[in-house]
Amino acid sequence: MYGSGFAIADSYQVDLGANAFRFENDHSNDTGKVYELGGIYYFKAVETNNLPLGEAAYLGKNSNVFVGFGLSPKQNGSPNQKVYAVGAEFYIPESFLYVSAGGSRYSANHEHDHDWFTTVGVTPIDGLLVTTSYNHDDGYDANIYAKYVTSIGTGQFINLEAGFADNDFGTYKSVGGDFYIDNTFSVGANIA
Repeated sequence: MYGSGFAIADSYQVDLGANAFRFENDHSNDTGKVYELGGIYYFKAVETNNLPLGEAAYLGKNSNVFVGFGLSPKQNGSPNQKVYAVGAEFYIPESFLYVSAGGSRYSANHEHDHDWFTTVGVTPIDGLLVTTSYNHDDGYDANIYAKYVTSIGTGQFINLEAGFADNDFGTYKSVGGDFYIDNTFSVGANIA
């Protein structure tokens, strides 16, 4: 489930959002919940003309700074967990390069951990971004993420996303997408 701020004008520079997730662990039959809040400030106005509002900043390659907060409440014997993050992402002008970097703070049971992260990628064609990420505490584990947004005509768009990671916890795969019925409304799903 995802909710986001909406644009009233033709362009915007701030995006506020909230997420709520419910998940199940196949190995322990436990369920859990995660809540997230976030904000993004774009260095230049995001133009929304004939673009889906949820993808306009991505399609416009708008560089930005971001903040986020995540909460996993105490459940199934696990403690209350909080994550704070701050960072920036840049689409390098006149090139196909992308870079994102930031820092995070994790807390649970009065214990804290600080980390920094970076993501690098390429945008070889309009609407496509392929990245890999590095977390300082964990080191580099093989991972790749791809996102592609394109028009399918008559003011409708599709967003396709896929990811793969192989780390100490096992192999993670995800695939998902959104169908934009018009520039203000979409339906989508993600399986991981």
